Amino acid sequence: MSTLQNQLAVLEREEVGRAVRGLLREPWLSQASDPGLYEIVRRRQSPVRSWFDYYLGWSLVLDSSHGYARVVKAPPDRIDHGDLRPERRQRSSRAPFDRLRYILVCVVAAEALDVTTVTIGELADRVAAACAADDLLPKLRTDRQEHRRALVDVILSLEARGCLTTIDGQTQGYTDDAAAAVLYRVNPQALQQLLACAQGPSLAATDDVEVAEAIDAITDEAGYGPRHRESARLPYDGEEDPTRPTGAQRSRWARHSLLRRLFDDAAAHRDDLTEAELAYAASITGRAVIRQAAELSGFVLEERAEGYLLVDPDRTSGPNAFPNQGAPSAAALHLISGMLTAGPEGLSLSDLERHLATLMEQTPAWARTYRDDEGPARLTAEALGLLAGHQLVRLDQGRVVARPAAARYREATVTRPPRRTAAVVVDEQDGLFTDEGAPT
Repeated sequence: MSTLQNQLAVLEREEVGRAVRGLLREPWLSQASDPGLYEIVRRRQSPVRSWFDYYLGWSLVLDSSHGYARVVKAPPDRIDHGDLRPERRQRSSRAPFDRLRYILVCVVAAEALDVTTVTIGELADRVAAACAADDLLPKLRTDRQEHRRALVDVILSLEARGCLTTIDGQTQGYTDDAAAAVLYRVNPQALQQLLACAQGPSLAATDDVEVAEAIDAITDEAGYGPRHRESARLPYDGEEDPTRPTGAQRSRWARHSLLRRLFDDAAAHRDDLTEAELAYAASITGRAVIRQAAELSGFVLEERAEGYLLVDPDRTSGPNAFPNQGAPSAAALHLISGMLTAGPEGLSLSDLERHLATLMEQTPAWARTYRDDEGPARLTAEALGLLAGHQLVRLDQGRVVARPAAARYREATVTRPPRRTAAVVVDEQDGLFTDEGAPT
């Protein structure tokens, strides 16, 4: 291979890795939000799509005509800490969406689908009418500033994804003035990609279906076989059973579920893994696939006795980066220090709140937006949400305990993240899994 071909191969691998890491940080990428990264995804869409399909079982949707790329993720098998990655408001506070805002996302998207252009006043009237027509929906009062603020947060979020484009006016002006004139162009193709689910919602739209059953129905990934989540926790005896996944389906589910945990959370603890995931991780093929997935995506893989950790060598900031600049991130680092000192018993929520309250008293210029009666509690909740989302803490009988990966941040500061160490392989057990067709 010539020198030029070598250089092109290296460039392609670097760009594919950058695209994968970027889409893992932000699964919805618009050309307007990050034109450089979007161009790389567009140019390398084939190997990037193959990476997500093989290693995680997720699909990549790229719509060049409307300027967006979307990784259609599947929900985690278990949700132990609530909404770990909430939609956040497009403001400096980055506060998470509440129930009203989530509902408005759905109603605004539904009402905007059948128009090409719309003013904010017309959209607000349509949304208010739709909410009033359904007894289960909260009422939207456009004469109340807090409701207009909620609608503005939703519209700004849709603008960030390219679902709505401002033609004239400023969306933020509607918060203070219900008569503000703002005109939008609607992108119906992008709106239709907002909901990521394996099955169409209409399949579960019956009156006699419970909410939990409906969610299971639309998130069921049929390609892994019947009852695959339940079967993954049972030992495989080698015999085929039509009511359970085949051996190949079990192996594929083990690969995808394990790597989803690792690449979606950046950490996978062995005590969280199922029997099938542990067996896959210990097999020759499983170890090779994990390392290859990390290498092709440009991550540094750390293998330890407690599990696996991925490190982005570029330390590229993103909406879920940790540590980052902000009071919740700084508070999280302080809480890590306290929990590591407390040992395996951890600390109670009240202990953590008192710890941050004392810190706020000692540093009056810090965390200014949390200077009210409920401020320490809010800051504690946001800090713990950040830590839980990065698999750094766990809840144990009402107490918060630091997980092993948290020790790497013992001496960390917000402005200077800790140095990363090289990978150390600790598990050399062989297994019987076979895996072919991995992208290279």
